[in-house]
Amino acid sequence: VVVVDPANPGSPLTGIAAVSGGSLHACARMTDGTARCWGYNQYGQLGDSTTQNSNVPATVVDPANPGSPLTGITSISAKGFSTCAVMNDGTAKCWGLVNSSQVPATVLDPTAQPGTPLAGVAEASVGGSHACLRLTDGTARCWGINNNGQLGNATTTGSAVPVTVVDPADTANPLTGIAAISAGTNHTCALLTTATIRCWGYNLNGQLGNNTATGSTVPVTVVDPADTANPLTGVAAVSAGNLHTCALLTAGTARCWGFNAFGQLGDNTNVQRRVPVAVVAPADTTVALAGLTMISAGGVHTCAVLTGGTARCWGYNGSNQIGDGTGTDSAVPVPVVGLG
Repeated sequence: VVVVDPANPGSPLTGIAAVSGGSLHACARMTDGTARCWGYNQYGQLGDSTTQNSNVPATVVDPANPGSPLTGITSISAKGFSTCAVMNDGTAKCWGLVNSSQVPATVLDPTAQPGTPLAGVAEASVGGSHACLRLTDGTARCWGINNNGQLGNATTTGSAVPVTVVDPADTANPLTGIAAISAGTNHTCALLTTATIRCWGYNLNGQLGNNTATGSTVPVTVVDPADTANPLTGVAAVSAGNLHTCALLTAGTARCWGFNAFGQLGDNTNVQRRVPVAVVAPADTTVALAGLTMISAGGVHTCAVLTGGTARCWGYNGSNQIGDGTGTDSAVPVPVVGLG
């Protein structure tokens, strides 16, 4: 269905640069550096200074002037009941459950003078009840009320301010070389500049990908399923879902691991996996699906964009989220109808 322009409900919303979906809300970054959000709003995750749900895009407001839109947004991340945005000055603003705010609030640096924004923010990723920021120096900061290890700071103590994701070999120092970060519901993963992945947090379903079901409060290595003594390599992107994780490889294939009751790993089974398994081609499930350019792990489903501009999704389909028009779960990628 088409996202409509609230000023003209008969027309689509235009000028969208990127979209990110949460549990019951979604947000769009516009080409003019503003943002629109819509859906459930109990915790203020729409950022419009209210807690009223909206079935059309609502403008994310400037906290200094709630009558005007927030400007200067370069990227946006929505998940759970929260939203965060990276600003063009290298700071970040968040709203919703993650910081109990109905308007965008600046993420502060707990190591600096009170009121000082955390600087050098390159990327934001919101999880179920936590959020993480990747900094331009290749380190990361996470915070959240609950902490099953997903903050990555070698504790299970929640934090209302950003804490440093630590190096597992030396927890007195930060993990470095982080190229991208993705926060899941109760776990977090990072792509490193070495094209490998580290994950931390809850792991009962194997979503950390390290061939165990033991959670970790520090980053652990996602392993190569063919040789679990070594890391999975050649990774281009990572996406953490609810209880599973997926990686896009530089070869244009994908690997997923973790909870798989609905087929969200895309390996033609419903078997939970503690190590990465290949997302298979539906026409020949003995080979990996090729030509992937993007991947995104949702709650209990996964979607990918392929070369040529088509999309495939797999996993739970009880609310038609894999977009094939059937409402039936799929353990292999199926085409999203109406796109391409």
